[in-house]
Amino acid sequence: MRRDKVRRTYLPRIIGDKVMMPADLKRLHKSMLDVEHIGIISDEMREVVEELWPELEAAAKGTIGDSPESLVF
Repeated sequence: MRRDKVRRTYLPRIIGDKVMMPADLKRLHKSMLDVEHIGIISDEMREVVEELWPELEAAAKGTIGDSPESLVF
């Protein structure tokens, strides 16, 4: 049996001061696929994008986070 679509599984994460459940991460991924560029993203969220969805790195490139280092993605 061949699987055409890769099913991702997510663990709950603490991002900033919020708990992101797997369903939240799935919705976030789906909405990020629809945008070309992310205007503002926190450093914590950028780390999640880099780890879980490296294909979305270009969408988050050059966004402003909480620290000066966040300007370099």
